[in-house]
Amino acid sequence: MLFYYICKVKIIYLHQYYRTPNQWGSTRSYYFAQAMREAGHEVHMICMGEGHKYQVKASEGIILHQIPVSYDQSDGYWSRVRSFMSYARQAYKISKKLCRNKAVPSMIYASSTPLTVGISALILKKTKGIPYYFEVRDLWPEAPVHLGIIKNKGLIKLLYILTRKIYKNAEKIISLSPGICEGIKKYNIQTPIVLLSNFSDLNLFQPMEAHPGWKAKYLNDHEKGIIYFGAMGYANHLAYFINLAEACQDLNLKFFIVGDGSEKETLAQLIFQKKLNNICMLPPLPKAELPELLSIMDFSYISFLNQPILETCSPNKFFDSLASGKITISNTSGWMAETINENQCGFYAPPEEISVFRDKIQVYLEDAQLLKQHQSNARKLAMEKYNAALICQELIKIIPAV
Repeated sequence: MLFYYICKVKIIYLHQYYRTPNQWGSTRSYYFAQAMREAGHEVHMICMGEGHKYQVKASEGIILHQIPVSYDQSDGYWSRVRSFMSYARQAYKISKKLCRNKAVPSMIYASSTPLTVGISALILKKTKGIPYYFEVRDLWPEAPVHLGIIKNKGLIKLLYILTRKIYKNAEKIISLSPGICEGIKKYNIQTPIVLLSNFSDLNLFQPMEAHPGWKAKYLNDHEKGIIYFGAMGYANHLAYFINLAEACQDLNLKFFIVGDGSEKETLAQLIFQKKLNNICMLPPLPKAELPELLSIMDFSYISFLNQPILETCSPNKFFDSLASGKITISNTSGWMAETINENQCGFYAPPEEISVFRDKIQVYLEDAQLLKQHQSNARKLAMEKYNAALICQELIKIIPAV
């Protein structure tokens, strides 16, 4: 059976961080790959594995090519760059071998970040004539340049040239947010740009009765929970969230940080230094287990460093929060804040203006009916606009038929 799939390649899917619902992290590629398979495509997912050897195995109808790449959320920036380049190099070699078989792939679906995924796709197009779709999850190199992580002018120029070349040679560019679409348009290319928003699994994430075990362990009878879940990186700047906890010690509100990343230890030290008892830091949970923790929460916080480039982001936690029926709070202006305000399912609070956050969240703490109504609005928005099944259908419409 494995030999059959290898010889009948149709789609090569390049995504370094492929995750299933039983793992921690984004599952967008899992749902997209399953949608491709259900539509009759044969999908080979080339992703990062956990072992030290290249492995090939079948998983729910998808052939996983797991390559040994050293990567950890706590890695520094340049360690991550080395990881990105290692993945791109190995992914190209594996894709090249797959192209030697009788059935040449009909297309490549390359998902970034990192941008280096596009290098593999570009070379395969130039050498093997295989078209590729390029998915842009974050604007890169714009983000690290604007954040001051990359400063060398020569390198910056080279990265922008490379980005334009990858965009220009793609059959289609898939964007995850309106802000990302606008960023891509600045390159003045003719490649069609398709907005396929990030999304949530509405069956997995949905309004639930508070899990008694979680509630008894973490919340008092009259306390409300507010959660940040996801990466703890430089760009997330969770010091904002900790400062809010410090300023809200007199409220019946408990703060939770759930996840992992390069800033985890620094954040733990900050909580310790401030001697805060109203904030709890928990390790990452598999996606399938996260809804139980969310069931005891009323609010969800989306945190980014106060930089305009980060307003374009399309974080998974935003969509999972809406699907779970949580009051969703964004500390960035832009498309997320606009969406929240238009649909009355939360609020925008500038990260440095703690009094604005306090005033807005107190309205919900004092008005149970408004809290429930806006939580219901969050779920409605997820169902109508950010349904995984609907967005997967839109993907299949733009992929060539088998």
